[in-house]
Amino acid sequence: MIKCVCPTIILASFGMFNFTTSSSIFTSSIYLISYGYRYRQHLPNSTSPYIITMAMVKIRLAYPRDAGHITQIHLSDAPSQVVAATDPYTRWYHGGPWMHPLTACKYIKRVTHRGGKIFLAVAKYPIGEADVWESHEWHTRILHISLLWVHLKYRNRGVGSSLMNHIVQYASRIGVTYITTWPEESALSFYDKWGFRLHLPQTYVKLHARNWHLKYERLPFTPRKLPTTFTLLLGKTQCSREHWEIVPWEVKLLNRYKVTRFFALHGTVQNLPYYLYLTKWPWDDRYRAYLWVKEKDPIFIPFIQQLAHDNGWHYITTVVPNKLLPRNNCTRIKPINLWRRG
Repeated sequence: MIKCVCPTIILASFGMFNFTTSSSIFTSSIYLISYGYRYRQHLPNSTSPYIITMAMVKIRLAYPRDAGHITQIHLSDAPSQVVAATDPYTRWYHGGPWMHPLTACKYIKRVTHRGGKIFLAVAKYPIGEADVWESHEWHTRILHISLLWVHLKYRNRGVGSSLMNHIVQYASRIGVTYITTWPEESALSFYDKWGFRLHLPQTYVKLHARNWHLKYERLPFTPRKLPTTFTLLLGKTQCSREHWEIVPWEVKLLNRYKVTRFFALHGTVQNLPYYLYLTKWPWDDRYRAYLWVKEKDPIFIPFIQQLAHDNGWHYITTVVPNKLLPRNNCTRIKPINLWRRG
């Protein structure tokens, strides 16, 4: 429930965040200031979920002032030690930027300023979230669902279907036929009901260093707008545009808490142009590759192995389409399958 405490003019956009926990209940009080009023939001505790009907659920865009509620949606099924943590880095490590109000606020700003959309399912307060990006994948416009999450206490009540129905209608309005996503195993039946089918089987792998004696060009660059003729070939867990926009932002923000390494390179491999991100996250001892190209050429797999060799690394991790998986010098970690509707 949202209760107006008093009408007052306060210039800050966020006030105090206070999280308290006990063995049987989790409650939070978040002070938000917007439109000249100070609000105190009392979110429901774990023993008394708010009763909703489909008619009560409305879909709207998210704003930075929704950061506290978005965090509560994602903390609803988080382990108790994550809920008890107060620093943004620990929360991020266990679930991403949505897990803390400070980083969630910055994430909302980044997504909305860079062309993504965050939809919220709202009853009396937000209880579900969906993040979507319009992107070009091999010269085809698609709408990609990077996240669809519902508060634990309101699942199996039609909230996810309300969000999905809004996404389908939004795709129709902007003239996009295909909708893609990377669903969790537990959500496959939900996406199957909405007409999603397996589209791109992939595998998360270690590409071990090897000297292929390849000649290639590599130059540093500053990421700006992704050319629509380039598509993410390696490293795809979301769509091409989201990785392009979000990975450099994540590195910059995480550097405030832990050292994170990032290289942005471009050039050619046997006259084939590419753009490449190499990242080393604080919780990893490995570099991860994201590679945008114009053509699906197998030469890019040896190229990544050559980069690992030339830099003295044992391997580089990335996501590879199953059709391009090498037989040797490769360790498979887990499947990463993209599904598509349309």
